[in-house]
Amino acid sequence: MTKSFCRKELISLCTKYCLPVNVKSTSIKIYNKIFDKVKVDNLLYLILIVAAKCEEVHTINISSSLIKNESLVHEALNFEYDFPSSYLKMCSLLVKLQIEHKVNYNDRYEEGCKFMDLLLINDDGKLNDLEKACIALQLPDSLAEKFCDLNKIKDCKNTFFTSKNVTLNSL
Repeated sequence: MTKSFCRKELISLCTKYCLPVNVKSTSIKIYNKIFDKVKVDNLLYLILIVAAKCEEVHTINISSSLIKNESLVHEALNFEYDFPSSYLKMCSLLVKLQIEHKVNYNDRYEEGCKFMDLLLINDDGKLNDLEKACIALQLPDSLAEKFCDLNKIKDCKNTFFTSKNVTLNSL
């Protein structure tokens, strides 16, 4: 399985189990950190369980067979659980821009979340969360340059939005 396929599966599982967006972000970050360190069956479910616990979401059912292997994920993470949420960074940026009367939060949030899903699926680790937020929100250059290196995000935007594989309907 490819990395992007696994990331897409994690996003789909979070949606299937009605988990909050911060669990999506955390699960992708855990996957990126340990994908080559842990080789077990049901790795994606294990990651989802650990991500839900990190975000204090307790509504996910855990089978006893998964609990036995959960420690492998914790060990691969060296018991470090600080995973800033890409979605929270996007929301913070939206709130800041709405306060400044630059954008309307409600007009951009839902589509921004969908684009953030796609950015996380295709994450190559080159962008920080603020840069991802600027791209997901499709901010005009005049706003984005206040928060990010415009050249860095322009390259990614061009690649991201011109890719034949990236559409909102692909999730």
